[in-house]
Amino acid sequence: MQSRCDFIIQQRFPHLAQLTSRDDIKLVPAGSGGNNLMVVQNGAENFIYEQADSGAQIAAWVTQFEHVMKEAHVIFFGIGLGYHIKAFQCMHPEIPFSIFEPNAGIMSAFLEQSTSNVCEILSSADQIMLGDPLAKTVPMLAELIDRVSRIMVAIWPGYARIFPDELKQFNDTLCQLVNYKQQRMKVNQIYEKEWALNSIHNLPFVLNTPNFLQKGEPYIEGKPVVIVSAGPSLNDEIEHLRTIKEKGLAYIFSVGSAINALIEHGIYPHGTFSYDPNPYNVNVIRKIIDEQIDTIPLIFGSTVGRNTLDSYPGPRMHVIISQDEVSTRLLRSESGEAPSIINDAPSVAVIALQCMVRMRASTIILVGQNLAYRSQKYYASGVTNSTGVPYGEGMIQIEGVNGDKVVSNPSFIKMKKEMEFYIRASSGVEFINTTREGARIEGTNFAFLDEVIRLRLHEKNVDTGWMFDKDSSGYDISFFKRNIHKLQQDGEMFRRIFEQLQQKLMELAYLVKSGSEEKAGTALAHFDNLFADMISNPYFKLYILPRNRMGYEFLYSKMDSIKNDRQTLSKAHKVVLHFGDFVWSCQQDYVKSKDIIDRFHITNMG
Repeated sequence: MQSRCDFIIQQRFPHLAQLTSRDDIKLVPAGSGGNNLMVVQNGAENFIYEQADSGAQIAAWVTQFEHVMKEAHVIFFGIGLGYHIKAFQCMHPEIPFSIFEPNAGIMSAFLEQSTSNVCEILSSADQIMLGDPLAKTVPMLAELIDRVSRIMVAIWPGYARIFPDELKQFNDTLCQLVNYKQQRMKVNQIYEKEWALNSIHNLPFVLNTPNFLQKGEPYIEGKPVVIVSAGPSLNDEIEHLRTIKEKGLAYIFSVGSAINALIEHGIYPHGTFSYDPNPYNVNVIRKIIDEQIDTIPLIFGSTVGRNTLDSYPGPRMHVIISQDEVSTRLLRSESGEAPSIINDAPSVAVIALQCMVRMRASTIILVGQNLAYRSQKYYASGVTNSTGVPYGEGMIQIEGVNGDKVVSNPSFIKMKKEMEFYIRASSGVEFINTTREGARIEGTNFAFLDEVIRLRLHEKNVDTGWMFDKDSSGYDISFFKRNIHKLQQDGEMFRRIFEQLQQKLMELAYLVKSGSEEKAGTALAHFDNLFADMISNPYFKLYILPRNRMGYEFLYSKMDSIKNDRQTLSKAHKVVLHFGDFVWSCQQDYVKSKDIIDRFHITNMG
């Protein structure tokens, strides 16, 4: 018995192998027979199950789960001795489950039992997670949430009573991870088509412009940098920014719509960042194009909206964005290195901040980064291309730079959290937030910009000649062309696999309708092989999958339900339903994008 449990732990849950018993967790006889667990906290004895009649307690508890949806994946908060989990399994043997145990001592006591329940639970559980410490378990929990379509948490009452703080921390983390997944899926739904086509359209610009990170690092390293955003506090700092620019005290980079307010006041930054994948992103820099200003370098994300680059009159430099599968796959430096990647973000200010951290700026000074409304205003005056999110009653209040409360919105808060993440992950860089009446950004020190100039910026730090050099990108063109040729061959293979896959889906649909169970089993095996061939095909992974991420995420969330279905015809029906939707979506997308991809290949083969 024990050897079988040891094998399961070794193969599936190695993180449980080194657990040891603890004096504050004791296995004791239960009043109604069997065993119970006693947890000693601050001298008090607490029992996981009711001592008087744990059987009645478990029977009453499990009745609340009588009508659990079959698509659900249950996470048990607390393993105890497994009695309540076994009762749930008896009621719903078909529903997959995972376990989150906040106390390593209790997990050790559970594993030390010599009962069949232990092995049965170990062999049936999808994941077993320890919250001791929680930080190490977050990636496992995040992977589980990404993989399943519906989560239900089953909390054993003894744990809610004994471990209230751990339960709150778990619930907060779970809610945050679910929220991240929902946000990511929303972003993917909006932008997945744009990212892929923008990458193809923008690649000639990438090939013919310097990489900003490589070109700029020797000049930015060790120097102060100002990132100017379009918040309403920007208006307070115009003259201070003019002083910094005229005296060359720090590099000034504008992000997004801030460029319009600066131009309005005759201040041309040392560069302006643009990365939004929307086609209308060009409106942000419309003033530069219309006035033919050729002295402001554009630092563009490689997935930026397709119209942004075509008519830009000034110098251009690029950064490769993480959503750009095309550049990541096709580009290498002449020494064979993959290009540096900047993570996609909810705000262009976060893109700029990542770049400056990567280039090891000594100090990053934030201006106009309100992340909140000021006198009900979203933007600084002079921003003409957008109105932002209108102020409304009942909006969220968060901590301001002076410790007071400022009015914000979910979009601002998301940007703030993302910025704080990169600030926390940075070392050797000082962050100063000069934004008056803005949100407090954790990891920054607040100071007025005029004080920063007076106390910190004493000498010229700027050299702009490098920004106007018309250098090439330094990418290996022969590597690029070889990969284009290989992708053409992969495309032919993809077409053959895809045709067979569609035929096999139609065959499965017919077999389900006719009730041919044995033939359906054989067809399912063939389908699995074809689908594996398709998703590993480089052409599919580069051109089709990135434009159908939402569909694939949804399909991925259904995998548990399909895999755990033991009835062949039922499984085949689910495959036709869910895989059929995904394959149909890919087919529609392929028809729309094939000519664009073919032209891209032909143009770049010469």
